[in-house]
Amino acid sequence: MIPGPRGGFLDRREAGRSLAREMAGLELVDPVVVALLRGGAVIGYEIAHEIGAPLYVLRVRKIRAPGQPELALGAVVGSEGGELVLNDDLVRALGVSEKRLMQAIAEARAENEVRRRIYSDYDTPFDLSGRSVIVADDGVATGATFIAAVRALRARQAKKIVAALPVAPPETARRICALCDDCRVLVRPRGFSSVGAYYGSFRAVEDDEALQLLALRRQELVI
Repeated sequence: MIPGPRGGFLDRREAGRSLAREMAGLELVDPVVVALLRGGAVIGYEIAHEIGAPLYVLRVRKIRAPGQPELALGAVVGSEGGELVLNDDLVRALGVSEKRLMQAIAEARAENEVRRRIYSDYDTPFDLSGRSVIVADDGVATGATFIAAVRALRARQAKKIVAALPVAPPETARRICALCDDCRVLVRPRGFSSVGAYYGSFRAVEDDEALQLLALRRQELVI
């Protein structure tokens, strides 16, 4: 199957392995890989396996625009009192009222709380002092959730943050790279349409699969 109209990947595993090769020349200190759920768990596993690092998750949820659930007004990290990142220009352009915005934020935080119960054994440590952190996802469009993750990890005193993304639009990639110490974005298509367009297989990653990968990586480190 052809991955995408402008090149791309057979599936997330291939994309993760490609990114893992990009990590070979980096100077990393006590590295950890942080995956954004759920597709990022596949990418993150391949990287963590290759470089011998632990794999964690960071719960980041999109703040959905009213009536346009795929459009991100921003993102929230964690549940109560989590890190909040808003696209103020988009909020104003869409004319989203404060009441609707607060509802959308509350929904994102509630979704994160559900995921806290599922993924609590694999939450990213709060103290990342002196450590290199590789942030992995299967691709971004607006980058709102990824940017929220980077800011939250920076607040946890990460020594070095490396973005690991198979695909992102050029402008989004530039914004993300400006926030990180190093950046690996493999495909930056000018005619970007959606992340899935750059994969041959882009099936949904369910919680069971993500948990299996997290558990496998933890077992590999023990062995």
